[in-house]
This record gives sequence, C-alpha cells and structure tokens, in this order.
Amino acid sequence: MTNAYQDAHNHLQHPALQSQWTEILSAVRALPVNWMVVNGTAESDWEIVYEMANSLSFVIPSFGLHPWHLARRSKDWEETLRTYLIETSGAVGETGLDLWMRGADLRLQKTILRTHLKLAAEFRRPITIHCLRAWSELLDLLPTVPIPECGFLLHSYSGPVRMVEKFMSFGAYFSFSGYFLNPDNVEKAKTFREIPQDRLLIETDAPDMPLPVERTQFPLGKTGECNRPNHPANIQAILQGLAEIRKSSEDELLQTVGRNFLRLFESVIPRLLIDTG
Repeated sequence: MTNAYQDAHNHLQHPALQSQWTEILSAVRALPVNWMVVNGTAESDWEIVYEMANSLSFVIPSFGLHPWHLARRSKDWEETLRTYLIETSGAVGETGLDLWMRGADLRLQKTILRTHLKLAAEFRRPITIHCLRAWSELLDLLPTVPIPECGFLLHSYSGPVRMVEKFMSFGAYFSFSGYFLNPDNVEKAKTFREIPQDRLLIETDAPDMPLPVERTQFPLGKTGECNRPNHPANIQAILQGLAEIRKSSEDELLQTVGRNFLRLFESVIPRLLIDTG
C-alpha cells in the first residue's frame, strides 16, 4: 500500500470514460492505484458503481445524491440507499450543498444532506460532501446532525483557510484536486499549504476537474459532454503538484495521504487488503 496511490474521489462510472475503458484500467493498474472511491451521484448510477466494485478490486463504492440531481430522485430513494449500504460495505456520497448552481433549493439540499449524514453515522461509514459557495451554511448545519465517528471528506475543498480548523473540529478531511493547479486557482491551491498533514487527501474527480494541459500525464480527448475529460491515472501528477505547493517530497506526501486514506476509509476497505497491502 505504501508505494501506491489512493484516489479519494472520482466518478469512474461516468460515460465520458467508457470509450477508453481498457486503456484507463491498464494505466490505473500500472501506477498502481490501490484504491479509488467511486462516487455515485444519482439513483441511476448506483447499480453501475455497485457492479464496478464487484469486478474491480481497487474500487470502493460510494452511493449518494448530488445536489445537481435532487429533482430526479424517486420517492423511495432513502430506502434504496439504505439497501445498498446494507448489502455492501460502501461509503456514502457524493452529496452536499451547492449555492453555485442555478435555482438552488437550499432547504431541500439541507434535508437531503441530513439524511445522508444520518445514514453514514448509523452504518459507521465515511461520507463525501460536495460544497460550493455554501461554506457558512454547512458549518451551521454540522452541529445539528449526527456525524460518523470516522469523519467525512470535503472533496476538492475550495473554502477559506479560516474555516479549516472549524471543519476539522467536526471530523473533516480535505482533498486536493488537479484543477487547483490551473493558474486561475492559485489562491485556492495555497489553502492546502495550511491544512494539517493528517487531514490531507488527493483526488482526481475524474472525468471532471482537469489539470493544466502541461501537467496532464494521461490525456483524454473530447468525449461526449466533457471537452477535456480528466483521466483517473492523473492522480500521480496531482500528488506531484501538491508536493510542490507544500514544499515536501513526493514520497513523504504519498505516505501521508496513504495513512490518512486508511484512517478515513478503513471501515469500507476489505480487511484483508488493509492487513496485506
């Protein structure tokens, strides 16, 4: 495990990746990537994520309703999510709050997030939270809901430095994505200099959050709705970029994020892999 990569958040099930499926899996295995958390975002892709976890040993499934897809939920979505958590050792998410999207219904988003957090605490599973332009609203919500003992992930954290310690008090981990290496995101990248090393993770968010072209080790062409989809094997380039920002060695950072990944996701990683990895 110690010389391998862990992708804390991606969407391997996304249609934008399917046309180059064989090449993607080959690159991921060659790095190698020990584990990746593959996040469902709507009921329509939960079964695909479930099947991926059954066929690919490095996939940790995660099931959730993304704020962008709440209008398409069924009346039985909570019962369906509960069933997946009963039948698998999967994580919870991606879910969260989003005030960047048009027509955001914050009240509904909070209700849905509360339900996900309740289930994560009940099943003792980690949960991945999406948050855009709703950092204060999320901080106000956290004291009012159950939170799993293992903590939670604020994926691709773009919030202010001043809130890091407050989120940590509730059990937050923070993942760095390659998108922060783009020139327009310099200030967001600097935030990751201040995050304590025991709360750091890395993610690709593939096929989203592409790196700058010059840093992309595994390019993918235009595919469907993604003009430049992000390759899941770019996790190596992302770690290299974060090491530069934090002025640390790549080896040291790889060990650090590996330990943090195990701490947060231990309950959803097969025991044998933890013991022998």
